[in-house]
Amino acid sequence: MHKHSLFSAFTWLPASRQRALRRNLIFIGATLALGLLSKAFAAGGSYVVDDGAINAPGECNVDAGYTRSTQRTTLSAACTSRALPNLQWGAAI
Repeated sequence: MHKHSLFSAFTWLPASRQRALRRNLIFIGATLALGLLSKAFAAGGSYVVDDGAINAPGECNVDAGYTRSTQRTTLSAACTSRALPNLQWGAAI
């Protein structure tokens, strides 16, 4: 009698490949199950996210970024003066 299982469709693969496939599928399934059942934490606190808003008057910031497609690194600084609180001055290199 032929034994039917989830992996019976892969009988054309060599035995070593069948074992590797079974092991990988079990790992992926367990990882997904743990990920869906666990609660995520942000390393003990919240992260500051750049929302594109103008800085508070008298505040400055420095941003750094890397664009993979053009392989360029950017460094920019921006400040908002107390005299002109709706205007943010900045420069990038």
